[in-house]
Amino acid sequence: MDEISKLRWLGVLEGLTLLGLLLITMPLKYIYLIPTPNKILGMIHGFLFVIYLVYLFQVKEKRNWSYKKFFILFLLSSIPFGFVISEIRKEWND
Repeated sequence: MDEISKLRWLGVLEGLTLLGLLLITMPLKYIYLIPTPNKILGMIHGFLFVIYLVYLFQVKEKRNWSYKKFFILFLLSSIPFGFVISEIRKEWND
């Protein structure tokens, strides 16, 4: 698997964990007072987010991407459904 494919998969996994937090575990925590799933998925999401950012920076350096491209991909990883926008617009292409 090449580096772009890995970056895309990490982005999708990270984005899905963010959606899981917002759409599933946050309602469980605040409506039904069940905090455990939020803690578990929150840790997984945080780990994947950090791994994604580190790998994104490595790919940026290796492929000589601009900081603008790096910043756009960072922003898209920070918003809900941003990973979908990244896939549709193919922001990761050279």
